[in-house]
Amino acid sequence: MITINFTGNINNDSLQVGDLAYYVTPSPLGGFEQSTSEPTLIGPIEAITDTSIDVDETIGNGIPGPDDFIMFAKDSSVNLSGLVGYFAEV
Repeated sequence: MITINFTGNINNDSLQVGDLAYYVTPSPLGGFEQSTSEPTLIGPIEAITDTSIDVDETIGNGIPGPDDFIMFAKDSSVNLSGLVGYFAEV
């Protein structure tokens, strides 16, 4: 398990334990920080505090560096959006 610390507070209400954490390494291109690589899976998020997340890195493919961009994704088999229940056409 690794702990990823952030310099500010995590202000994302969508972030939940069980989400998958990814990272990309940005590079300056045309005056902007951009990434030309695919996101690398770190692993599932195990714990969340105001300024850090704990991630099980044994499932993923890498560990992020200090300047990498961290992102997360929901489990698509659980968090599907769509119409649930009864509906009617008007």
